Order: sequence, then structure tokens, then C-alpha cells
Amino acid sequence: MATTRSMKTTATTKKTTKTDKDASNLAEEKKTGHGDDHNKTNGVAKAPIDEPSEEEEAMTMSHYISVFHILLMNGFLCHNRQYWRSDPVVSIVLLILYVTCGTFIPLLWPKTRSTTSTATIAGAPPPLPIVTCVRNVLFLLHCVWLIKLSLAGQPSGANHKNMLCMVSLILLPAQVRQCYHDFYGGSAARQMQVMADSLNLVRWAVFIMYFMAGFHKINDDFLFEPTVSCAFDKIYYYIELFGYEDLNDLPWWFKQLPWTVLFVEIVPALTLLVPKWQWQIPSVANFILLHLILLPMGFADFGSIAQSFLLLFVSPTAVANSGLTLNFFLSMVSMFIIFQTCTLVHWYLWQEDEVVPFEEGEMGLVLMAYGLMWGSLLPAAPKANEGVPVWRPKTAFGWVPLVFFLWWAMNPYLGLRTAGNLTMFSNLTTEGKTSNHLLLRNNPLKIFGYQDDQVEIVELEEPLGRKVKEGAILTRINFDVALQSNVENYLPEELKGTPITIRYKGETLETEDLFNDPAFAQFLEPRAWWEKKFFNMRPIHNYDDGPKECSW
Repeated sequence: MATTRSMKTTATTKKTTKTDKDASNLAEEKKTGHGDDHNKTNGVAKAPIDEPSEEEEAMTMSHYISVFHILLMNGFLCHNRQYWRSDPVVSIVLLILYVTCGTFIPLLWPKTRSTTSTATIAGAPPPLPIVTCVRNVLFLLHCVWLIKLSLAGQPSGANHKNMLCMVSLILLPAQVRQCYHDFYGGSAARQMQVMADSLNLVRWAVFIMYFMAGFHKINDDFLFEPTVSCAFDKIYYYIELFGYEDLNDLPWWFKQLPWTVLFVEIVPALTLLVPKWQWQIPSVANFILLHLILLPMGFADFGSIAQSFLLLFVSPTAVANSGLTLNFFLSMVSMFIIFQTCTLVHWYLWQEDEVVPFEEGEMGLVLMAYGLMWGSLLPAAPKANEGVPVWRPKTAFGWVPLVFFLWWAMNPYLGLRTAGNLTMFSNLTTEGKTSNHLLLRNNPLKIFGYQDDQVEIVELEEPLGRKVKEGAILTRINFDVALQSNVENYLPEELKGTPITIRYKGETLETEDLFNDPAFAQFLEPRAWWEKKFFNMRPIHNYDDGPKECSW
């Protein structure tokens, strides 16, 4: 098996030497008189600037990609700890192999210890080519595993899990190509450009995530209804710190919180696209603070995932010069592996309920680990004095995932699914002829009728699922899928005698035996598999009962 050829670089700063010039260049310099001034500014001699070689740039980029992979895998592990039966076990195994392969491969195959490369990143020797190859394969397997779990869990996937799935789909082709390159060789420069293009697409996806999360909040209930606004609902834990117990007692500046949330999500998302560290680093710091505020509310998993996304707006040079070696990140992830393993063992042996233990401990670990990380990365960015360019995709293939993700985020306004597409805690309502969104009040983009085909549950003794309960208004497709799920999961005799009264298309339908009454047969006809997988709709709010309450 062929492995990637090792890249030869030098561990010390290169000493600049004066190169021989062509006779034509010398003659031109004599004519113009610029030959002696080319290293001077205002008569003061400038020190020659050492440009990094292609091999050094490749090593820096490789280190950057490895750090991103580690943080992304660790973020998914933090998410999976909530699903202890199998999901986190695979994540833990992949991470353990990723962390330890750099130690055990040289022990198992001593010949791999020798390497001609002397390059360093942040003072540490580069990983051996075979180790890099194995880690690339492990990250590829992680992407496949993540996509599989995300698709299997649809349509009820969490927003950040859907985001992870989108990112994995973007990275998958480049990662397959990277593994092929590791085994069979090829142009290293071309492969590095492919990886750079895939990370650029992820940056665009991160921009869409933050921007659309803010865009969904431009609505009446979020901005003008403090009693139900998710801005106050999520920040209520902090209000007591200011000595207030009631929203009505808050000073005027605190009541502008919804507008502040709007600003900190939309404006920094836009400035992330400006390729200067003076714009990008404050935006990164802004989002770090946002996730820090949300951390005590149970968002340790989303906060951990976001760290990998935000890293992509810190330049590779800044990461390499931050003083944080790859071993730092591997050690950091090792702490998470040990903690999550102990959590799962404790839960399996002694926990009787479904609440994940040690939630406060996880928050403390996230705060400590990522606090140390950003404490070194953020100061390194000004020293590197370079931003991260975000360019338009160069091919139609690059545009496809971004257009799809934007379409996904715009689903509520198109009349499609209303949950799991960055609408979390936004108070957004698009059902009916009008929306509560200030810019899209009359639903001008709605071209599908799924949201407006509604069923109202007038009477129902026992709920038939999380959404099908008395007093609820839900879409027809949610109602159908819930009834069909009951048919699939219960014996016919268990479903006999289920009384229900509903209101559908202006008519009231009533029965004492829901699953056997011909009048309700239309609701029991099997839905297409793609409808079951795609549509995740929120219960519809009746504004006769007041403003829309905050919900996930």
C-alpha cells in the first residue's frame, strides 16, 4: 500500500540569501535606479520577508484540517451522549482510534518511525504519513456514520444535527478523494486545493446557519411580545442576576434584548465573509460569547459543534502559530472521551430515568477545554495578520449543496416543513394565509399547501402520539403519519374503541372507533416514504389563544 509522500521542510527559520539575477533584470534596475531601493521604504532598509515554501504551506494546511476534524468529531460525540444505547459508542471508538493511532502505529510497525520530514507545526513534529492516512480514513468513516444516523433519524432531527449532516455531505467527496490520494498518490497541490474548496463550502454553510437563524426571528412575536419571545424565554435564567423577578420590571435597555439577539446573529454572520481578521475575529468572538451564554441552558452539544465551525474563520497560519500542537487537541478530546465513557457506564449501571447524568460536569468541561483553546487562538490571529478568504464556488457541483441548504432553511416560507431547519426558538409562524414574519407577511413565497391542510383535534381521551392530543391543530400529513404509526406499532385489538372528534375542511367528524370507521379511512391511507422522512411540522398555533409561545 502506498502512502502519501512525506513533505520535506525545515524546522528553523530560513536565512534569506541574495539570488543571482538575470542580466536583463540588472540592466533594468540600473536604468530605473530602483535596484538599491527595492528593500527600502522612505529611505529605511526593510528586512527581507521570508515567504513560506509550498511544502510549509501544505504542512500548515494539513495541521489546520486535522484540528478541524478533531473538533467536529468531538462535537458530534457531545451530541450523541444523549442517545446512549449505541450512537455514542461508535463515536467514542472512532475518536479513540483517531487519538491513539499516532502512538500505536509506530509501535506495531517500527519501520514507520523513520521519516525524512523535519517540519514542525507549533513546535511539534508532523505526524507520520501512514498515521495521517489512517486518520483520514477514520474521519471518512465518521462522516458516513454521521450521515447515516442523521438520515435514519429524520424527520425529527435536531437543527444542529441536520447542520452536521449538511457539513458531512459537503466534506464527503473531498474526503473520499483524500483517502484515494493517500493510497494511490497524485498531485498533492491539486488535492490540497480540493480540500480548501470543501472547507470554503462549509464556511458558506456556517454563514447561512447563523444568518437564517436570525432572519427567522424577524417576526412580531419574537420582537414585540416579551411574555412569549424566545429571547426572554432563553435568557430568563440570567434576569435574576440583575435583581429582577418580573419582565415588566426590566429597564428599557434590557427590553431591547430581542433586537440585540437579531443583531448578534445577522450582522456578525455577514462580517464573517469579509476576508480580514479585523472583521472575522470579532465575529468569531461574538458567536463564542453567544454559545457561552446558552451553555448553562443545556446547549453543551451545540456549543461544542459550533467550535469547529468557528475555527474555519481563523487562518491556518494563526492556528499553526498559536502554540497549540496537534497533541493539545488530541489530549483535549481524550478528556471528553474519558468523561463521556464514564457517563455512559454510570447511566447504564445505575441510572433509571432518561435524564443524562453529569450535565453540569459536561458544561464545565466544555467551558474549560474550549476556553483554553480560544485563549490561544484569538490572540494569534492579529499576529498572523491575515483573514480567511471566502470565495464563490468555482463549479456547479460546489453550488449544489449551498443552494440545497438555503432551500432547506427557506422551507417554512415555501409551505413545506417548519421544524429542524434553523427555526429553533424563533417564534416563527407561516401557516395560513399570513405569516408573523415582518418581511414576508403575506407569504409571497408559499407555493406548497402542506401547511394549510390542517386537522383540529376537538376531543380525544388519550393522546395518540406527541402531537396528536386534544385541542391540538396540526397538518394533515402529521395527523396521517401519527395514525399510521399507531397501526404499525399496535395490534388491531389494542386500537379498537378509540373515540375522537376532529374538525377538517370545515366539517366535524366524530367516531367511537377511529381505526375501524370508514369515515376516517382517508387518514389511514399509507403516505409516501419520502413524506414520512421529510416532513417535520410544528403544531399550529391558534392566535385566538394569544401570541405564539416559544418552542424548539
